[in-house]
Amino acid sequence: MVPGSFAARTENGHQVEDLVEDTFVMLLEDLDPEENTFVTITTFRPNGWEAVISLRADGSYQVERHDEVRGWYEVRITTDPDSIVGDLLGWFADRG
Repeated sequence: MVPGSFAARTENGHQVEDLVEDTFVMLLEDLDPEENTFVTITTFRPNGWEAVISLRADGSYQVERHDEVRGWYEVRITTDPDSIVGDLLGWFADRG
């Protein structure tokens, strides 16, 4: 990840302005089903994309990716938080 390029905001109001990989992992680990069920990651660049990772009631994660510029939207469900980090880091890099 390029420091200073991404920001994250959690449901409980925690905000990270300089998101790096270790912090990304920590934000996923901090999700809980009662008070902090999702984190939204966006870029500071004006290219219109975001990712939202939600913790579901069954303990799995829902990953939504939106790219308004390319008209693209995807939702997937996974139980592996490490796969989320690796997958989204690549997706972020593709979008600059």
